[in-house]
Amino acid sequence: MREKGNGKESSKLNISIIHPDLGIGGAERLIVDVAAKLSSHGHNVHVFTAYHDRTHCFEQTVNGTSPVTVYGTFLPRHIFYRFHAVCTYVRCLFIALCVVLSWPSFEVILTDQVSVIVPLLKAKKSSKVIPSSLPHLTGPSIC
Repeated sequence: MREKGNGKESSKLNISIIHPDLGIGGAERLIVDVAAKLSSHGHNVHVFTAYHDRTHCFEQTVNGTSPVTVYGTFLPRHIFYRFHAVCTYVRCLFIALCVVLSWPSFEVILTDQVSVIVPLLKAKKSSKVIPSSLPHLTGPSIC
């Protein structure tokens, strides 16, 4: 969507962020900060995750700053305290499949920590997929 204001044309984007588990930690803080920064620039940001405990999370994920949708809570986080990475890949693949099949187009899809989902997300031809660890994304290229 394009808006004009004060003689300048600015682009407001529909952005999704896919993150494996949205609890409380450094990576999660970064995700929340990026979502808040993008929202403060007028973009519509939606976070997708496989885990989000509303009683143990950052306030911005429950106060409506950026909506959070959870897919795949039925999928295990580990198998007998092993295979954490494999389970994370499977959970993120499930999230990506849900986003591709169930959501309207996002102009930008940011993926965090799990790049195995990038080929699936690229099936959404109308979206730019950015695989990343997100620190550099708060600059002018996205905002």
